[in-house]
Amino acid sequence: MFPCRRQPTTSKARRWALENLHRPVTLRELAAQEATSAGTFTRRFRDEIGTSPGRWLTRQRIERACALLERTVGVSPSAYRATFRGREPRLPALVTTSLGAAVSRTSRS
Repeated sequence: MFPCRRQPTTSKARRWALENLHRPVTLRELAAQEATSAGTFTRRFRDEIGTSPGRWLTRQRIERACALLERTVGVSPSAYRATFRGREPRLPALVTTSLGAAVSRTSRS
């Protein structure tokens, strides 16, 4: 009987990325979390999650920004905290494109 081999996952890198959404995250940093090359990490990530690490990060940042918006902190602070610095005007369009939901451009805070 052969021991079961566990498939390598990207869960450690994804967990780390979620803890670091407040700053830019590079592919090299994600790969380092799994002690693998960027190419191998990207391949494993795409096989496991079904999208590229960059698209996944963008989606996570959009979801973080939406959660912040629900707490009424406004578009600019939400964009800043979700690492969309300098792209605040694009945040409503990114949310609409990614989630199919409109975002008010006005702050309720």
